[in-house]
Amino acid sequence: MKNVLFWTASHLPEIGGFQQSTYRLAKSLKTFGWTPVFLTRETGATFYSDIETIRLSGDTVQDWVRQSSSWLLSHANKFDLIHTIDLFYDAINIELRTLKEAGPPNILKIPTAGCLPRIINQSNRNDLLVSANCFSVLNSQSEKELLSLGIGPDRIRYIPNGINSNDFLPGDTDRNIKLKLKLPEGVPIILFAGRFVARKRLDILLESARRIGDRALFVLVGAGLNQDMTTENLVREKSKQMTNVRIVKARAELIDFYHASDVHILLAEREGMPNSILESMSCAIPTIGTDIPGINDLISHRKDGLLVPVADVQSTTDSITALINDKELRKKMGSKARAKVLNYFDVKIIAGVYDKLYQDLISGAK
Repeated sequence: MKNVLFWTASHLPEIGGFQQSTYRLAKSLKTFGWTPVFLTRETGATFYSDIETIRLSGDTVQDWVRQSSSWLLSHANKFDLIHTIDLFYDAINIELRTLKEAGPPNILKIPTAGCLPRIINQSNRNDLLVSANCFSVLNSQSEKELLSLGIGPDRIRYIPNGINSNDFLPGDTDRNIKLKLKLPEGVPIILFAGRFVARKRLDILLESARRIGDRALFVLVGAGLNQDMTTENLVREKSKQMTNVRIVKARAELIDFYHASDVHILLAEREGMPNSILESMSCAIPTIGTDIPGINDLISHRKDGLLVPVADVQSTTDSITALINDKELRKKMGSKARAKVLNYFDVKIIAGVYDKLYQDLISGAK
């Protein structure tokens, strides 16, 4: 049995795309003979799992990183590989130094495009970054950022997030699901599922919703970040004036919302690889997304979804109108989206890619 440590500051039951995708990956890796262990932060909430999880306390992320680094260094010999899922930002120096000193080969996953230039702004950080064994990226922009920092292409791997296509199956928008969710019949449902944060550009979504009017109902499932509630407060305040917008508190299970929806939408200006798009594609729901790295890696324009420029209200409104007016087009795009997931993004495929990478890194370290 081979042991891999997932080192991450955020893990389930916290709701977010990378928390879900990492857990799916860890479970799938077990079928390849790996024993995954999570080293993460104590949240006070309960999450039951068959994967061992070590939770350490810390009043701040920096405190937790210091404690988890100490734990990792004293237990490193128990693991064949360390897979770091996120960048610890203000504590990234400790993170990178620990990976360098720990011993086992390591992979550093870059969560979103644009994050590296913001935090690698000191020469010692750049030197530490170069010492990491391997980097996994979700889109071409993150790869370019690593190359610009002096990371050789031989240490960069493009590995998309994966989705369990058996968990996210297509479903009819039947009356019972809409009744369960208290959604009206006879009106197209446009779904947003994600964080209420500025980079998701919910301001553009709400303006498009205002222009669409009662031709569709916009359901926004999510919440803001505790340290910055500005965007969520603005969204809630503006939506009070709109009868065609409904806000639903974030939840781990979204399958009913996908089955009740006709179109999924994400207008972010910066992403890694959005879990919500993979989930909607797997459920055969077409997505309207911005034409940025991480989203255009998933959506082929006019084939399995629609792409719009960032912050373009008119293009967004036109795209929504096109899909809510054409049920057959939605069905055709959704079917192609589902097929793409089965061929390229099922988590079993992604776990197989990681399995080979893990074994290559371990062999190279011997």
